[in-house]
Amino acid sequence: MTKNESLNAIKVGVLVIFIHAISYLLTIIYFILENYQVKTLLASFKNEYAEYITFLLHILLGIGVYKKFRIASIVMFIYLSIILIQNAFEGEYFAIIFLYSLSLYFIGKAIQGTFAFHKLEKQETPKY
Repeated sequence: MTKNESLNAIKVGVLVIFIHAISYLLTIIYFILENYQVKTLLASFKNEYAEYITFLLHILLGIGVYKKFRIASIVMFIYLSIILIQNAFEGEYFAIIFLYSLSLYFIGKAIQGTFAFHKLEKQETPKY
């Protein structure tokens, strides 16, 4: 894998992570708007805290992959793998499982890109 290929793989992985983050953000907005008349924002936060945490996790790991941190791409891959397995056992729709599988493919490519990028940087600059 060349340096440009690795950078492109990282960019696609970051894009996939941010698409997931946007989907969680839209879920949060939906919950807030749905419960706006009955609950305050703080009460909504207590009920949908997992969505907020997942959104922040996606943003932080997306930034980590963008900065070419290998651990961020690996953690995101493991996290999406757990969600995929959980959805498969819960009997979710095939489309959801397919989208998570597709996301895992691109995150896997981002992992490969981050490792290749660091390997190539180390070859170009020995003090890297």
